[in-house]
Amino acid sequence: MASSKEYLEFILEQLSETEDITYRKMLGEYILYCQGKVIGGIYDDRFLVKPTGSAVSMMPDAAYELPYEGAKEMLLVDRVEDSAFLRSLVEAMVKELPAGKKKTAVKKERAEAQKDEKREYQFDAVIQKVPDQDAAYVIFPYDIRSVFGKGRVKVHAVFDSAAYDGSIVNMGVKDETGRTCYIIGINKKIRSAIGKGPGDLVHVKITEREK
Repeated sequence: MASSKEYLEFILEQLSETEDITYRKMLGEYILYCQGKVIGGIYDDRFLVKPTGSAVSMMPDAAYELPYEGAKEMLLVDRVEDSAFLRSLVEAMVKELPAGKKKTAVKKERAEAQKDEKREYQFDAVIQKVPDQDAAYVIFPYDIRSVFGKGRVKVHAVFDSAAYDGSIVNMGVKDETGRTCYIIGINKKIRSAIGKGPGDLVHVKITEREK
């Protein structure tokens, strides 16, 4: 079950007096940052935080829960109604957490980690519908200029098992934070071939092509 935007907004409101709180959506859940450092996130409408020393000390009876299968356990924050406590918790945690990496370093590492000798990038994405049209697309989740060195790129894509030649482009799509997203269309023929439509999760492979 994905987290609701309403619960995210509730937690953000509770942390509104805490300096530099941001978030990033990822597969229906939300990663939370304070001063550029990951403190935890919203998972299945649960506020989970990293088990730092201060978090464990301030919540000695907190349950350890998995944000998702295969992840490390995090602490469940149950005093979400207490905004003063949440602020104290986050401010204590951020002092312990290591400084975030510079954006350029993060982008470089992410690009290097995702590409192989054929410049193939793999990710899971939710199929998005184009409003008022029988059209759909998925968002390319990486910084296109960092990984390809340009703002528009011709690619060979595979959606689950269906191949398609298209382009990753900027069509004015923005995420919840207002960041511009680059997309690739997934036409009706491809959607029919894989039996999926808007709202469904699809596995995508992307390789840059010459022509």
